[in-house]
Amino acid sequence: MIGATTSHGIVHPPAVEPAAGPRVDIIGIGVQKAATSWLFRCMLEHPEIRGAAAGKGVDKELHFFNHEYERGYTWYHRDFQFGPWKTMEFTTLYFHDRNVPERIKRYNPDARLILALRNPVDRAVSHHRHEIRRGRVGPDLYRFWSAAEQNPSYIEQGYYSRHLGCWLEHFDREQIHVILYDDVRTQPLEVIARTQAFVGVDSSFRPSLLTERINVSVVPRYERLENLMRWSSRTGRRLLGDRIVRGLGRTGLPGLIRQRNRVELGDEHIPPLTGEERERLRAVFAEDIARLEQLLSRSLGRWS
Repeated sequence: MIGATTSHGIVHPPAVEPAAGPRVDIIGIGVQKAATSWLFRCMLEHPEIRGAAAGKGVDKELHFFNHEYERGYTWYHRDFQFGPWKTMEFTTLYFHDRNVPERIKRYNPDARLILALRNPVDRAVSHHRHEIRRGRVGPDLYRFWSAAEQNPSYIEQGYYSRHLGCWLEHFDREQIHVILYDDVRTQPLEVIARTQAFVGVDSSFRPSLLTERINVSVVPRYERLENLMRWSSRTGRRLLGDRIVRGLGRTGLPGLIRQRNRVELGDEHIPPLTGEERERLRAVFAEDIARLEQLLSRSLGRWS
């Protein structure tokens, strides 16, 4: 047994140590809208790294340590194949969930953690665009600050130093590899090489996706159909079980329906931040950015 721990004033009861066995080696922990899909796919091209295979593709975000933890490690491992290679998953919502660091520490204290960060102002705006293209935000909330008042996560996810502090209570700084979105845009090859070296694989491997753009902005053509698809997925998992719904997904039909129901979203559809609105958002994050610079020992002047 391990003793009770305290984190941010919360006392956690003793927990049973997990049984011996293989563990996922590499866990991406965040953040949303920071080129994590590109990073995940580039890393998976490496012959020494494998993800959780599901049907015709590989699951990036398993959401085990935040949303599915009660299912247990057997559920988490169900689509991984363990061997002489490294295993990896990347769930961007892990970073700001205060329950996750201790859970991952207990699961694999030697895990290599990857954290991609983006200017919190740009991340918040991109998050807003993502919510629009998923049909979760209607035209009445297309202006950023109107939507942010309804979705505090836009702002809260951007307090990086606060969230990183939670992780540093459980992991050494050397176990967390931080990648900046700015570097991904200007030196993608160097970013991938350094990340490969960090996780312990051959850093001379060059993935084919280095210059590929992933997750182009789209919106549902018919919002009711998109809502129906999400409702069907949630209801199906509750009534039929996760495996059956995943099996239906492997037929390719849900993906085909969503693809036909999406149109590309141009910048003209979303009001841009005014200079005053952007300054307001910068002021919100200024103090946290200053603390993050100290934690990373790196200037973030481009974020000012």
